[in-house]
Amino acid sequence: MLDLTSLPAWSAPQMAYLILSVAIAGFVRGYSGFGVSLASVPMLTVVLDPVDAIPLALVYEIALTLGFLPSSFGLVQWQTLRWLVAGAVVGTPIGIYVLSSIPPEPMRLALSLILLSSVILTWRSPSGTSWHLTRPATVSVGAISGVLSGGTAMSGPPIVVYFLASPTSPAASRASMMMFFFFSASIALALGLGAGLYPQHTFALAIASIPALLLGAALGAFFFRRSKAIAYRRVALLMLAAIGLFAFGNATIHYLA
Repeated sequence: MLDLTSLPAWSAPQMAYLILSVAIAGFVRGYSGFGVSLASVPMLTVVLDPVDAIPLALVYEIALTLGFLPSSFGLVQWQTLRWLVAGAVVGTPIGIYVLSSIPPEPMRLALSLILLSSVILTWRSPSGTSWHLTRPATVSVGAISGVLSGGTAMSGPPIVVYFLASPTSPAASRASMMMFFFFSASIALALGLGAGLYPQHTFALAIASIPALLLGAALGAFFFRRSKAIAYRRVALLMLAAIGLFAFGNATIHYLA
């Protein structure tokens, strides 16, 4: 059993910051169908080492997908998803190795740059364009995402570009991304636990912060249902860009200190 007494002895402002960060990440995910790791990991590394923040984000991915599974299951593009997941199985162990090898300060900076790069890449990718990717290419997209998932919990960039630049509806893209992130996070979490990377207190912290995550996700889903399809992509990326700039500033301060 998890020992909730193993939670870090933080000040009230630190704990308030963490809860607010988790709620914001939940909102981003509830609205866009992606971004809980992209949003939460850079923000959480303000008060946590990356090796602590990453398993938290993986737990959040799994928890949120389970919560929204009944309403999104029928929209998932399973034919494509199975090949993306196959690639993730191959790439995730490489990411786990990277996580165990890089010190915290360079990792913080890398995480913020991955987020900002993913926003720029996704913003520039054309919307509603048919990819016509071969099966090996689809597996390669999943493998790259798996590397990012294992090493940073931020598996989103290649998958977000893949689905947001496809001709599918926002609802179908959102459901398919959510399901991929569930499988990807489950694989990374299992491998990280097997490698002994994740300390127990991070899972105690996940249990304590999940209510804020679910509340934020519910609010995000509420606004998604009332948003126009044309604004969906732009709003989601602007939220992530703001988080990325904040994370980059914090990471730079940590790196130079």
